Amino acid sequence: MGIKLVTFAAQTVTPQDDALIYETALQESGMIYGGVVTIKNANVLHVDAGHGALCGRKFTIEATDVPVPLTASGSLQGRIYIHMDLSDTGEPISFQVETASSLTPVIQQADVNINSGIYEINLATFIVDTSTISNLVNVAPFIDIEPDAEFNAQSNNPVQNKVITKAVGVPETIGGLASQEYNIGDRLISSDGQFYDVIAHISPNATIVLNGNVTLGGNIVDLINSLSSQISNLAKVNSSTGSENVTSTVWTQVARINGLTPGVYIINGFMTFPAVNAGGSRSCRFANSNYSSIYVQQSPPANTYLTENLTDIRVVTSTEDIVFQAFQDCGMTLNCSAWLQIIKLK
Repeated sequence: MGIKLVTFAAQTVTPQDDALIYETALQESGMIYGGVVTIKNANVLHVDAGHGALCGRKFTIEATDVPVPLTASGSLQGRIYIHMDLSDTGEPISFQVETASSLTPVIQQADVNINSGIYEINLATFIVDTSTISNLVNVAPFIDIEPDAEFNAQSNNPVQNKVITKAVGVPETIGGLASQEYNIGDRLISSDGQFYDVIAHISPNATIVLNGNVTLGGNIVDLINSLSSQISNLAKVNSSTGSENVTSTVWTQVARINGLTPGVYIINGFMTFPAVNAGGSRSCRFANSNYSSIYVQQSPPANTYLTENLTDIRVVTSTEDIVFQAFQDCGMTLNCSAWLQIIKLK
């Protein structure tokens, strides 16, 4: 016949058939959930239960311990990784450990599902010596099922589209030690006002590693492109930094977009205040007359970094401007960073 319809009554669908479809749909390989690596004892790593996919091939992890060979002298770099070899019919997937003065790159062959090839991902890196494992960093890639895209923000401070958890608290330093525990799926704010996704469990006082246990947050551009016809750049007031001085007890314009034409818009305002040794409240609002009653207000404890987000859907019937204002009454002038995003629906 020369051609066969696989997805049809009484036909056999092979793992290769499924994998080719899943690989095309996911377009990524990595963990979906879990798979966090921790140090169990001097020469054993523990891998949490989890789920993942490599080139469309779904796999599961049962919580397991993996031994690591200690060195005869000195220290070596190490990594634990997942090795998939579709030509190995007996054990097509396994955990592997490598220790060396210089680690080898992962093998990620093209057209794995066509050629029964090899594909690997690292789960964690570490240092091993004659007596112990140290400096463990989880580095597993995670499959993001929500389409993200980089946003050319004027402030160079990307804004995360998802709900920000643990955003109120001590700001973290990327490359520094965590002030609290973070779990996979949490979001944290760095000391420079950027948002990060937590992709591996972070214990208090553990090192926060970019592309190790956190990744830079994205935004909702691709996710809502099917609903929108126009997405603004993230807009500020005057300076390219997006920071404005907000005097105590004075509503201050911190972001603005002019000239909205008639249509339906989603309006997102984002604002961050630094941690200061003072109380009082922090607020943000859309300052147009139609928005005067729409605001967010919080009263954070002293020395607490605060982020607020305000979102509304606005039906514009004639050309108008959108003004985003910030307010605080702590008794001193604070430097507020703010962003304003406008999405016009089709």
